[in-house]
Amino acid sequence: MADLAANSGRKYQGNPVKMSYDVGPNLEVFAGQAMIAGANGIVNATPGAGADFIGFAMEHVDNRNNVEPHNGANRATTAEVAIEGYVWLDVDNGAAITFDDIGLQVYATDGNTFVTAAGSNNVPIGKIVNVDAAVVGGANTEEVCVRFVAVAN
Repeated sequence: MADLAANSGRKYQGNPVKMSYDVGPNLEVFAGQAMIAGANGIVNATPGAGADFIGFAMEHVDNRNNVEPHNGANRATTAEVAIEGYVWLDVDNGAAITFDDIGLQVYATDGNTFVTAAGSNNVPIGKIVNVDAAVVGGANTEEVCVRFVAVAN
């Protein structure tokens, strides 16, 4: 997978805690995108040592260059972000997902790819708290419920 190119219908379990953040320069944010802290506002999650997970964008915001009304400027607009809660994500475990995987740390490798392998540049986002019983023991990538907390991972 890669960063989102359209809004995602992320499934949240309950109501996530939300907060508004300034959006970084020349960036289009799609609902459902995993976001990290940047020097000039939130940006799409990218691998990087020490990157801080902010949460999941809850709305579409277009702050690209030459797009009115923001024209890509640093912090010209804000986006609402889910900073804490439970979300169902497709996570690659490298092996079949089982109930024994509850408690595993989940990492973002970009704004829409999630794995359980630590990797030196993967961004920690939360832990597996539930698995879909209908698909347990199937493929390496399955939908699991992840408890996420911004920055505090």
